[in-house]
Amino acid sequence: EIVAYLAERLGEPVNRADLFQAVWGYEMDFNSNSLEVYIYRIRNKVGVPGKRRSQLKTVRSYGYRLEV
Repeated sequence: EIVAYLAERLGEPVNRADLFQAVWGYEMDFNSNSLEVYIYRIRNKVGVPGKRRSQLKTVRSYGYRLEV
């Protein structure tokens, strides 16, 4: 669901709270790191072996962006 939501907004930065709301259906508890754990796992699954660059970018102090 995280990847699908980001893919619908390809290239656009998505706020972490908005992403959390869209996927889980309630407001994010900012003490929770569950979103960051899922992002980490997604990056590990879709990454290209031997390359460290991911198409799932962190937008500092805002959220995430999926790039082509």
